[in-house]
Parts: sequence; structure tokens; C-alpha cells
Amino acid sequence: MGIRPFLDKEWRESWRSGRLFLLSALFLVLGISTPLMLKFLPQLLPVEWQSILGPLLPSGPAAAVDALFKNLAQVGVLVLVLVVMGTIAEERARGQLELVLSKPVSVAGIVWAKFAVHAFAFLLAVLCAFLPFFAYLQILYSPGVALLPLLVGAGFFVVYGLLVIAFTLFASALFAGQVGAALLSGGFFLALSFLPNLGGDFARLSPAGLLAAARGLALGAGRPGDGLLGIGIAVGGVAVFLCLAVVAMRNHEW
Repeated sequence: MGIRPFLDKEWRESWRSGRLFLLSALFLVLGISTPLMLKFLPQLLPVEWQSILGPLLPSGPAAAVDALFKNLAQVGVLVLVLVVMGTIAEERARGQLELVLSKPVSVAGIVWAKFAVHAFAFLLAVLCAFLPFFAYLQILYSPGVALLPLLVGAGFFVVYGLLVIAFTLFASALFAGQVGAALLSGGFFLALSFLPNLGGDFARLSPAGLLAAARGLALGAGRPGDGLLGIGIAVGGVAVFLCLAVVAMRNHEW
């Protein structure tokens, strides 16, 4: 109940505060700078170092795709957590949520509205990264990469990002301050990122394994079925963490 008016409120706040464009601007910079750096970095080295370090530096479309996914999975996800982590804790600390909940608005409506706005902002940011990235690859390398596999890989990364958003909302609902939400979110995703290194079922079932599947698909080296189990687990995790966020908010003493 009340999800539509709260969705409008979240949208206006994201637009006016610039949060809607912060992530997009960062992803756009990563999408443009990654192929440019790999292409021209050897030329920026001192002449006496080029013959030594030049062959050691990664180059080519495959290296650019791999570097982009790594940058987005590290810097991009970190900024995503920072943007989302205070979305509930800040309003609760200022007393805004107490005022909102005095109206005919449900807790579930608040949580799902916040998730929807952040999910849209993240999807927009991913497009801002991958579309210019594809264009620059076609200009700098011949041939570059195929657009469809690259977008499929980007879709896998979007699913992983939705899991990040859902868990960070849960952490924000669980703690009264941003520090606790940041520590819990950071610890969870550090542990999640480490699971594929254990190999076996950990690598196959972990949602973080989506990143490896995304890179493989983007390069045309993977199969459409790669990572589908990870997608199912990630989608289930999104639903679970959003429900937990609702429960945490309902159990909070206003």
C-alpha cells in the first residue's frame, strides 16, 4: 500500500539530490577510460621503459572487457553500496520515516519503492558504461567485440548489482546509523566475492560467480546457460533480503 506515491517521492529526491546521476557518471567514466587506458598507456611510458614494460601490459578487446568488469565489480559496486546504504538510515535518523509511516503507507511499499528507484539508477549506470565502451572498442580495435554478447554479460552484472542493492537496503533497515550498514554490507560482499576462489560448488553456486560468467559471455567464450543457477540464487536472495528489510523496519521502535 502506498508504493506509488512513495515511488514518486523517491524519484524526485534522487533527481534533485543528484544520486540518480552520480552512479551513471562514474560508470560512464569507467566505460570510456578503460579501453583508452589499455590502448594508449604503453605510449605514455618513458621511451626507455616501453620495450621492457610494453609487452607486459594487457591489450586488445578481451583485456579491455576483462578490465571493465573488474573495475565495475570493485569500484562500481563499492560506490553503489555507499549510495544505497544511507537511504533508510538517514531518513530514520532525521525522523522522516516516522512521519511517513503516520500516513497510509505500508513498510513494504517504502522498501520496494526504494529498491525500484535504485535498481533503475543502476540499470541506467550500466548502460552508460557498456554502450560507450562498445563504441570505443569498435574505434580503437578492429575487430572489437559483438554487441549482443556484451549486453548479455552486462545483464548478468545487473542481476549481481540488484543483489547488492537488496542486501544494502536490508543492512540500512537493520541499523540506526550508516556505519553499521556500511560495515555489514562491506563484510557480506567481501565474503561473497571470496567464495568463487574456493572452487567447486562454491564457485558454481555463488552469485559472485556471475561476474566470471558475465565476462565469458561478453567475450563470446561462454554459453547462454552459464551462470543461470547463479542468477536464480541471486534473484532469490533479492526477494529474501527485501523481505528481511521489511521485517527489520516493522520491528523497529518508532
